[in-house]
Amino acid sequence: MYWVIFHMKIGVIGLGFVGLTLAVALAYKKYNVIGVDIDEKKIEFIRSGKSPFYEEGLNELLPKVINNKLVVTTDYEMLRETDVVFIAVGTPPNPNGSQNQSYIIDAVKKLGRVWRDSKEYKVMVVKSTVIPGTTRKLAKILSEESRLKIGIDLGIAMNPEFLREGKALYDTFYPSRVVIGCIDDKTCKYVENLCREFYKKIGKIPPILTMSLEEAELVKYASNAFLAMRISLPTP
Repeated sequence: MYWVIFHMKIGVIGLGFVGLTLAVALAYKKYNVIGVDIDEKKIEFIRSGKSPFYEEGLNELLPKVINNKLVVTTDYEMLRETDVVFIAVGTPPNPNGSQNQSYIIDAVKKLGRVWRDSKEYKVMVVKSTVIPGTTRKLAKILSEESRLKIGIDLGIAMNPEFLREGKALYDTFYPSRVVIGCIDDKTCKYVENLCREFYKKIGKIPPILTMSLEEAELVKYASNAFLAMRISLPTP
């Protein structure tokens, strides 16, 4: 299993501060990474070896991996041979306060069409912040578009991020914990092994917590609510 993981090809859809940081971190640890974003100007900027936003350490690592271990593109076809793809697109609020899921649904549909009728086991990992129940809905969409069967040809996981803007690269390398929500045990073992191998390369394996998809989604919302409370309430 570890040999397979070491040689896997990883995709990251959405190259904002979460997705680009993850892509650079994985590539820096010698994984082959394909980064996809619909913004052509952003892609060209990243190809030049520069981050389109500030993250401590990112502009130092990006030139070391770009156009080598990390390839960025607007072409979803480049994801055809990937083994696992992380979804890190935005889920902004609508004017009425509900979550706009149009970007993530569009990304999953495009990925499904690229993976259609694949003969290899594929895994999609959602990193975007989504309301509980969303990842399971996305799993159904991906299965329908790809014509792959969940649990047989297709694994689905929810791996929320707990990153501080400006410190995202450090937090990716040295997280306080890793949360993996899975649709089945096979997916859990797959994603957990990938995480363990990645952090073994770094030299410190954090606590890795596995749970259901909905529990992982709730953990992220609970964490956000707790942090919002800490900065909103007066200090005793």
